[in-house]
Amino acid sequence: MKLIKLTFTLSLAFLIGSSGVKAQLFIDANTDFMIGDDAFVSVQDYVESLSDIQSGPVKNNGLLILNGVNNQSLGMNGFNIPNLELDNNAGAQLTSNARIAFSMLFTNGKVTLHNANFRLSDVATISGQDANKYAETNAMGELQKEVTANLAAFEMPVGNAGNYNPLLATTAGPYNAAAFGVRDTSDTHPKLFAQATDFLENFWPITQTGITKLDLKGNYIDPVQVTGSDLKFAGFFWKDAQQEWSLDGSNVDAGANLTGNTVVGDGDLYAMNTYGLVNAKVFLQGAYNDVTHLMKDNLRLPPVNVLPVTDPYRVAPLNTAFAHVNNPKTETITDPVTVFANQALIDNDIVDWVFLELRNGADGKNKVATRSALVQRDGDVVDMDGVSPVYFKDAIVNNNYTLAVRHRNHLGMSTDPVNNPIAISLVAPPLVDFTTLTDAQIFGPATSYKIAADNKNVLWGGNANYNKLVLYNGVNPDREEILKTLDFNPFGSKFPVYSPSDLDFNKLVLYNGVNPDREWLLNKALDANPFGNRIESLP
Repeated sequence: MKLIKLTFTLSLAFLIGSSGVKAQLFIDANTDFMIGDDAFVSVQDYVESLSDIQSGPVKNNGLLILNGVNNQSLGMNGFNIPNLELDNNAGAQLTSNARIAFSMLFTNGKVTLHNANFRLSDVATISGQDANKYAETNAMGELQKEVTANLAAFEMPVGNAGNYNPLLATTAGPYNAAAFGVRDTSDTHPKLFAQATDFLENFWPITQTGITKLDLKGNYIDPVQVTGSDLKFAGFFWKDAQQEWSLDGSNVDAGANLTGNTVVGDGDLYAMNTYGLVNAKVFLQGAYNDVTHLMKDNLRLPPVNVLPVTDPYRVAPLNTAFAHVNNPKTETITDPVTVFANQALIDNDIVDWVFLELRNGADGKNKVATRSALVQRDGDVVDMDGVSPVYFKDAIVNNNYTLAVRHRNHLGMSTDPVNNPIAISLVAPPLVDFTTLTDAQIFGPATSYKIAADNKNVLWGGNANYNKLVLYNGVNPDREEILKTLDFNPFGSKFPVYSPSDLDFNKLVLYNGVNPDREWLLNKALDANPFGNRIESLP
């Protein structure tokens, strides 16, 4: 096809009549190129421009039509098109930024943005879009809208990978050189929590500037882009600057497949189940050193790390005593080499797994959710990455929860539901420090926990048979459980093992010998009273 190269001086205008022209189109720099009132230019191949395309001065309806048979290229280098119509089933692709001054009409086909931005002026309209006609955001290019007046559910027709996911924008001023941009993806959000069960396989990256208030709603496809149930969705926004999730202005219309949020700054619009984070600290008597104020971490140390990579409380024998609630996904350490390695601060080295229960109700008995988590040497309870607060699925951010912490061979401890309701949060939850709580703040009598020599609370150890009762003699004593672990050989040993009978956390189970677990049970857990007992006190 013949190339039409239009080169004029800056003062010359070229007017295309209403009959139109079909050609490749190249517009050189410093060229006045005008499509007059009620006129159009029809191009069946590529368009490349180094100048604005101007429209007739009265009606502003000069029209550029892309109506080829094969996919067409549009490279405007950031310059204007007054009005654009895409009428090509094979679609078009941007090779550089383009700006629409007045209108964009989708008649047939998609425009693929790649890494170029497709920008709508403040007065530009967009129409004709549907599931087969939209802006395909397959890379970093955005569909953008300038804003000088309030918008009400302005539709930004974006999609990705064959899925049409338009976004509705409502704005409020005042405005200062205001604009926003949107892309669509076809991925699970990279900041989705591992224990989430209900979430989108799609999100909308957003940029904005100069807008006082920007409310966005994204249209997802159910069930194609939904994992779990969208009836459990909340509208979330990932704030890039703060690196955190926000529920401000959250709204979801599952019937209409819409998720929304009030967007502040740049980030990502998304939908997933609600959650709350818990930040807790606890010491285990069996591992605690009241001189260093740290727990020992022998279980992970060379030559053999015996700490499991997946939740030990879900498998026999511990699953008989530790039942999960509202937590169907098995906790798994995705990067055990890093998590179980020596950390920059020894305080953060991992000691063991613990079991958390989030409860509500005035008596603290109703278990809302459970989580298995990790505990560091300084007592910090962390999620599977070894550093973050612990995620609880479907939890509602408020101050009406009771938190219980349990362990495979220690008696559990709980906050008091009346005197010490705990707060959870989407970000930076307040610390629940079991090591310093007063008797009134802990559920049950003071004898339900142990005070270390440095006046720190610790979970009482010695519960080798994890039956919520520590005994040396009597019915089902823990002493016999140690012997059972050794196949009833009182002079046997097992090393290295991850076993509830290893009461002193050295990977070694002994009934007799040097520092045996039997003596730890008697002298440490029961204060040398062979007929004493300790009973777990939880709501």
